[in-house]
Amino acid sequence: MDMPVNHAGGALGMDPEAYPRAGDVVELEIDGLGRRRQRIGQA
Repeated sequence: MDMPVNHAGGALGMDPEAYPRAGDVVELEIDGLGRRRQRIGQA
Protein backbone atom coordinates (compact mmCIF):
# COMPACT_ATOMS: atom_id res chain seq x y z
CA MET A 1 0.00 0.00 0.00
CA ASP A 2 1.45 3.35 -1.01
CA MET A 3 1.39 5.90 1.78
CA PRO A 4 1.34 9.65 1.10
CA VAL A 5 4.42 11.65 2.01
CA ASN A 6 3.84 13.22 5.41
CA HIS A 7 5.19 16.67 6.10
CA ALA A 8 4.21 19.62 8.26
CA GLY A 9 0.57 20.37 7.53
CA GLY A 10 0.19 17.15 5.53
CA ALA A 11 -3.31 16.47 6.88
CA LEU A 12 -4.65 19.83 5.70
CA GLY A 13 -5.69 18.48 2.31
CA MET A 14 -7.19 15.22 3.59
CA ASP A 15 -10.92 14.65 3.88
CA PRO A 16 -11.63 14.07 6.69
CA GLU A 17 -8.63 15.70 8.34
CA ALA A 18 -6.28 13.13 9.82
CA TYR A 19 -5.03 15.01 12.86
CA PRO A 20 -4.87 12.93 16.06
CA ARG A 21 -7.43 13.70 18.75
CA ALA A 22 -7.43 13.17 22.49
CA GLY A 23 -7.85 9.46 23.22
CA ASP A 24 -6.35 8.28 19.91
CA VAL A 25 -3.55 5.71 20.13
CA VAL A 26 -0.46 5.92 17.91
CA GLU A 27 1.66 2.79 17.61
CA LEU A 28 5.06 2.41 15.93
CA GLU A 29 6.82 -0.91 15.49
CA ILE A 30 10.30 -1.49 14.11
CA ASP A 31 11.38 -5.08 13.48
CA GLY A 32 14.24 -6.04 15.77
CA LEU A 33 13.77 -2.98 18.02
CA GLY A 34 10.27 -3.24 19.44
CA ARG A 35 7.00 -1.40 19.65
CA ARG A 36 6.04 1.99 21.07
CA ARG A 37 2.45 2.90 21.90
CA GLN A 38 1.36 6.42 22.84
CA ARG A 39 -2.12 7.65 23.78
CA ILE A 40 -2.85 11.23 22.70
CA GLY A 41 -3.84 13.45 25.65
CA GLN A 42 -5.86 16.63 25.86
CA ALA A 43 -3.81 19.73 24.96
